[in-house]
Amino acid sequence: HGILAGGLADGSVVLWDPSAIVSPQQGRSPLLARMQKHTGAVKGLEFNTFSPNLLASGAADGDLCIWDVAKPAQPSMYPPLKAQGGSGG
Repeated sequence: HGILAGGLADGSVVLWDPSAIVSPQQGRSPLLARMQKHTGAVKGLEFNTFSPNLLASGAADGDLCIWDVAKPAQPSMYPPLKAQGGSGG
């Protein structure tokens, strides 16, 4: 059970079904979804400890995306947060 998430150099985030990888069945693809939002390589992924259906992805483009993967075949995205620039104190 569970979901395997991967961040790729092309800026996409992919979701895989580990049970379909370990026990392949005819007509069942282990690839659940490919989400394309980042324009730079994905540098980090983290599932939320308290809400495991939420997955954060950060990329070289400076965007942080929060994905709701409660329905892995149809993930939805919260609005991306752009890195804030500016001078400190």
